[in-house]
Parts: sequence; C-alpha cells; structure tokens
Amino acid sequence: MLHTEGHALLRAVGQGKLRLARLLLEGGAYVNEGDAQGETALMAACRARYDDPQNKARMVRYLLEQGADPNIADRLGRTALMHACAGGGGAAVASLLLAHGADP
Repeated sequence: MLHTEGHALLRAVGQGKLRLARLLLEGGAYVNEGDAQGETALMAACRARYDDPQNKARMVRYLLEQGADPNIADRLGRTALMHACAGGGGAAVASLLLAHGADP
C-alpha cells in the first residue's frame, strides 16, 4: 500500500499520472521528498501497479531525469531498486535505475 497522505507528488506517481507529476515538479515539488515511511516518488513509481507496464518505465525515467536519487533508502532500508524487484518492476525499470547509478 502506498502511503500518500499529504504528498501530492507521491499520490500522482502512485496513480500513474505523469502529466500531473510533471506539473508538480515544474511547480517546485521536491523529487526526493519522502513520506512518513521514507518512501519517495521514485520508490512509489517502482512499486505501483500501472495498467500498462510501459507507463512504469516512463514514470521512472522521468523521475530519474528530474534528479530522483535511486539510492535513498526508506525507513526499512529499501531502495528504489529493491522496491522495483519486489513490486514487479521488470528488467526495464531495473536497467533504468542501474543506468542512473542505483547501487546493486
């Protein structure tokens, strides 16, 4: 379950709303802000269940291009790569994270 209360960017990402995520980031939202559990928008994208798997890769790519740090860990010590592996992110998402410096 995504904990997005009060975090518009996490909510937009979790729902697969790329245009809204873009607007929020262009409006000054901090791409690496975490919620109470330490989950960032990038982690939310890696865990989210989108109807189209390509949407997940697009969202992850966009967040990484906006400076999302793939090595931030949540309160349980899990990084975006760990969330991607546990959440069915697939090879495309894992490759994107690794290409942007994720620690394997």
